[in-house]
Amino acid sequence: MRKLLLFHLLLLLVQACSDDAASLRGRLETLDKEFGGANVVDQKKAQEFITTAEKLAPLVQNTNPDEYVDLMLKTAGLAKSIESYDKSLELYTKLT
Repeated sequence: MRKLLLFHLLLLLVQACSDDAASLRGRLETLDKEFGGANVVDQKKAQEFITTAEKLAPLVQNTNPDEYVDLMLKTAGLAKSIESYDKSLELYTKLT
């Protein structure tokens, strides 16, 4: 009985992390669509994208390294485009 309870608790924990990652991905997709192209003029939305991406990155780093790299490159490029050079450099160095 204890093993079954432990299994269910572990399953709930995994689902909670998956749901969190899914909601963060959804928010990033929404923000990306709102940008409407490479030229980002809304600094608030760009900053929200960067913050959200930084929350999602640790959740996918071990489970999906390709998604992690794509996410970090896109976020670092966005930081560079809004002239947040320190943040851009910080994100690029996380990949090395």
